[in-house]
Amino acid sequence: MIIKINLSSKPFYNRALTYTLYIVLIISALGYSFYNGVYLIDYLKRSKSLEAKIAQHRRGFQRAENTVNAVLKQVERSRIKKKGKEIVFANSLISRRMFSWSEMLNSLEKLLPPQVMMISVSPRLLKDRIKVELSVASDYYEEILRFIKNLEESPDFSGIYPIREMKEQEETGMITLVMEGDYHPKK
Repeated sequence: MIIKINLSSKPFYNRALTYTLYIVLIISALGYSFYNGVYLIDYLKRSKSLEAKIAQHRRGFQRAENTVNAVLKQVERSRIKKKGKEIVFANSLISRRMFSWSEMLNSLEKLLPPQVMMISVSPRLLKDRIKVELSVASDYYEEILRFIKNLEESPDFSGIYPIREMKEQEETGMITLVMEGDYHPKK
């Protein structure tokens, strides 16, 4: 018997092993692709979930930031109120420093007639002016009226008017008058 197959022109191959390798590679590629697809879908789901959590946290942070800003504004308002009180106090100290007892008493001394005695001087520092209450005593009404006239004519005083008159004191026979007006210190 003679074999009629020419192995040089048509060599014999065992193709089963090659086809098996091809099939294994194709199944591996498909399996790997399926695994990647499942992983991608899971990743996208987790990504959306995380984006929702991030958005929720951002809203929470925004609310917290708004709350902090509101509290800071309240604190700032209270600081401004406190500073306002400090400013009013400082202004009152400055106005007290601007008030000179010496100047006022010198002005009163120049205007006081010899027969009139100064009993008391009570200045009150108001926001825009200095109110002065004066108590004087004299034996004669005319001298007290002359003192009031001198005060009205003076540029240092204005709006002088009597508040009350006290009775004549029996021991001394003096008349006491309390008056009030505005004092304008020289600047």
